[in-house]
Amino acid sequence: MLSTQHLISNNSKEIQQYLKITEHWLLKDIERNYIIVYNKRALWFCHEVLNILQNKKGEPMNREDEIDKMIEDEINSELAEETEDLEMDDSEMEASDAEDTEMDTADMEGGEDDISIEWVSSDTDNAKKKKKNSKNSLLIYNIIRYAIMCVALVVFGYAAYQLTLIYVESREAEELKSKTSDMFLVDLNDLMEDYEAPTNADGETISLENENDGQIFVFDYEKMLDYNSHAKGYIRQENGEYIDNPIVQHPTDNEYYLDHLIDHKKSTIGSIYIDSNIKEGLNAKNCIIYGHNIGQRAGKIMFGSLNWYWSQTGYYKEHPTFDIWIENTRYRYYVFAIYKTEAVGSPVYQYAFSSDEEFMNYVAMCKKNSKYTFKEAPEITADSHIITLSTCTHTDEMRMIVQLVRGEELDIYGNPVSTEGEAE
Repeated sequence: MLSTQHLISNNSKEIQQYLKITEHWLLKDIERNYIIVYNKRALWFCHEVLNILQNKKGEPMNREDEIDKMIEDEINSELAEETEDLEMDDSEMEASDAEDTEMDTADMEGGEDDISIEWVSSDTDNAKKKKKNSKNSLLIYNIIRYAIMCVALVVFGYAAYQLTLIYVESREAEELKSKTSDMFLVDLNDLMEDYEAPTNADGETISLENENDGQIFVFDYEKMLDYNSHAKGYIRQENGEYIDNPIVQHPTDNEYYLDHLIDHKKSTIGSIYIDSNIKEGLNAKNCIIYGHNIGQRAGKIMFGSLNWYWSQTGYYKEHPTFDIWIENTRYRYYVFAIYKTEAVGSPVYQYAFSSDEEFMNYVAMCKKNSKYTFKEAPEITADSHIITLSTCTHTDEMRMIVQLVRGEELDIYGNPVSTEGEAE
């Protein structure tokens, strides 16, 4: 730093030059961890320095010690003030820095003398570093937050897509069920032109169990084959509110109808179908028929109502029979056993028997497994034909089983045509 004695020997112009040189020196003095701040609040200090340097009081111009002391006092005062200012928040620091920078620019351009010097300790650097680290942490936090939001949006979008797909599939399956059932509704008056109306012993016309607004359900196997060449028959429970479907069988692919409707459209609803390994179809000793356990999303269609035999008290008493068409022949089947079994490796899925004894042992096993005893079911003999209905439960490891035995043949009106019980 230039000596005060040197300054005293120069005129006022040189004094101004010295002030600017001093400013330059202070700016360079970074090693001492000070920061230069320009403002007008120390204008008095500048004037006092000028007064002393210019010796306006007529005193001898050898007061270097007084000037140095005054500068030291000002520095200490400013240090105390800046220590308090360090407690300002980040927004106040930014505003202060911007204001000071703007004032510095104005002073440099205008050549004004009202320059003050403030010394700020190295804690300011630490505060700025802390602020920078805080901004970096905030940036990382925002990146993670936005990434999580993006993942959540993707998951939500996929879930919405799946729900939409399920809804569309369910509506399509329900519409197809109604469409297929309507294919076989016949006007009762037209039917009686070809078939005599059933009467009781007194000659009175019997009320038809499947009459609906002057129409009755009459399955037409040839029409069904035209719609789907894999058709083998039809299954209907009572008025067909829940189970009311064609029975199909793929010749080679046992999983095809797990995810295809009877119109061959891909769908998770699937169809009711016979195990493709059973060559005798519905006339096998034990015909195994599969169907999905479709819930309320599609009105419990397919085999969605079979689990009620297990879960609803009294349901088995109220729904003891099914009507099944084998080609154009209609039979009444009676429930004789309901239970749950393993999905894989269960002996229940046996469909071929080497002897009558093996078959009867199988029937005995099924009755033993049954949750209930079905007294209305006809006696099962070595000549009987049974059907095993299989559907999912609430666990992947287990299956719901409802087994039926073939009873009497029925006419198109649903009345027995024979009492022999079996038709080969």
